[in-house]
Parts: sequence; C-alpha cells; structure tokens
Amino acid sequence: MQLNIHMEHVNSSGLIFQKERYEFSVKENSSKIATIGLVNVFGNTLNENVEYSILNKSHMFSIGKSSGAIKTAGSMFDREREDCYKLIIEAKSILFNNFLQVRRSLTEVFVSVLDENDNCPIFINLPYFGTVSINDEKGTVLFKVKAMDLDYAENGAVRYEMKKGSGDLFRVDRTNGEIVLKHNVGKQNKTFELIIAAYDGGVIPCFTEVSLIIKVVDKTIPTFEKQIYTFLIREDVTLYTPLSTAIRALNPLKRDLVFTISEGNDNDLFDIDYKTGMMLYIT
Repeated sequence: MQLNIHMEHVNSSGLIFQKERYEFSVKENSSKIATIGLVNVFGNTLNENVEYSILNKSHMFSIGKSSGAIKTAGSMFDREREDCYKLIIEAKSILFNNFLQVRRSLTEVFVSVLDENDNCPIFINLPYFGTVSINDEKGTVLFKVKAMDLDYAENGAVRYEMKKGSGDLFRVDRTNGEIVLKHNVGKQNKTFELIIAAYDGGVIPCFTEVSLIIKVVDKTIPTFEKQIYTFLIREDVTLYTPLSTAIRALNPLKRDLVFTISEGNDNDLFDIDYKTGMMLYIT
C-alpha cells in the first residue's frame, strides 16, 4: 500500500474569521431548507478568492462555497436526539505570487436546536395502587405519582392535578405528585379511584392522565409492599426455579405472616414458600 501526502505552505496569520465562535439556532421538527447564519473573514485582498467548507461533514448542513452562508439541508431536527451541532468551518485561499501560497483560517459554529413542545408527560412505575388506613390522620402522604417530560425548560416542567375522584378526601401536590389525605377516612370499607393528570409547561400544555386505585385497609391487616408483581420466566426454565423477587408484606402488629396462593394458579404451575414469600415454578 502506498500513501501519498501532499504538503502545502499555510500561513494563517493574515486571514482571520470575524468571530472565534459563531452561534446559530434552528427550530425543532423543521425540515425547511433555510439560511441560519453567515460566517466571513477579513484580511483578504480585493481579488483574493476565499472558499468556505465544513471540515466535519454533516448531512444536516451545507455552506456556500463563496458566500459563507450556512444552510440547513432539509433533514428533520429532533432536539431529544441531538440538541446542539458543532461545525468546524474552514476559509481557504490560494495565491500565486512568486510562489504558491495557501492561506486558511478555522472557526467553530454551534447550532442549537430550539425546543418545540412535542412531548407529553409520561407516567413511570405503572400501575399505581395505594392504601389508606382507617387510622391515618390528616396530612398523611399515601402515595406518590411521577411523570417525566422529554422536552426542555418550561416545555418539560411537570405539574399535577386531580381530574376526578374524591377531592374531599384526597389532594395531589402540584409540584411533587404526592397524594395527601385531607382528613380521616373513618370506617368506610371501600376502594377509591383517582384520575391524576400531569401537565407540561408549554404555551399550549400537553397532558397525560393516569388512574390511581386507593384501598381502605384496617390497621391490623397486613399490607403488601407492592400491589402488583411482575415476573419474567425463560422458556427453558427448570423445575423448582425461584422467581426473581419474593412477595413482601408488612404486618402492623409484628406477627409472623403465612403466604399462600389464593387463586389464579389453576394449572398448578407455581408454588409459594409460606414463610419467605418466594415464588417457585414447579411444573
């Protein structure tokens, strides 16, 4: 293999960009071909031909060879995928005096992608189930919902509201999503469904709703650590293999607990250790 290297005499002292760093911006979700900014140099003579190029080639941008105008190339911008582009721009001229002279200068261009409110909040750690004891007092935090928004700044700021449910008993904290008891539930034995909405801070807010089930329990009744457990089992799993997580429960009276499967195991595929709550695949 032969590698040929062409050497040029470069003198960058006379050709200088007007800025060491340029900053421009584009709109998210835009695929319009448009000029977003202009770079230029000084120090060139009247008849000196200066050519501009992007050294780190990008399919998102192009530059006018003689004008230095930076344009978008027609590809869609997605701020959540990339929020800023860095371009290395070269200005280069070739002079033929008594000898071949190449003059060049470099500058950096940073193009920021301006956020559009194109994402709604997303609730995480679903589904939501909570409990309230008949002995819980006003101000008790019963549960906490959590939503995230992929947008930036105000477009990504999340606030919470209760859209439907027992507003006389429960409230949701606007900023942190905590579900707070407004007063004692008494001895009513029932289940409540709350509809909680998460809004972002856009000019036209985008929102998502979620259901939260809250069950009233007696103080003496054991409560599970989670209301729903999810397990994955490999197709080639061997018999009597423990599942990944044990079922956990809390007993307010500190008594020993006994775990059993009450229903849903019609084909006798599973068993549960009555002391530890560990689920087993047995068939």
